[in-house]
Amino acid sequence: MPPMEKIFLGLPRYRFGRENTVEIASHASQQHVVGARISAGSMTCLNCNRLLSMALNLRPLGFRWLALKHDDVFPEPGWLDKLTT
Repeated sequence: MPPMEKIFLGLPRYRFGRENTVEIASHASQQHVVGARISAGSMTCLNCNRLLSMALNLRPLGFRWLALKHDDVFPEPGWLDKLTT
């Protein structure tokens, strides 16, 4: 993947918490532009579909990639960079 790609990071959640999407996005990558969005609700499939729809709608703005991070996963800093190499 070329450097500085735009990646949409979808964050499916059971409910809204005190998460900061900017902090989560900056924790995920130091090499790419990451836009993060939370979708909360008890239906995980619906949340993931909403996030996919958001990502597809952002394609005209240059977002070419989608990653989903569930709230019960606690990856190390730079996890998205490792995933994309």
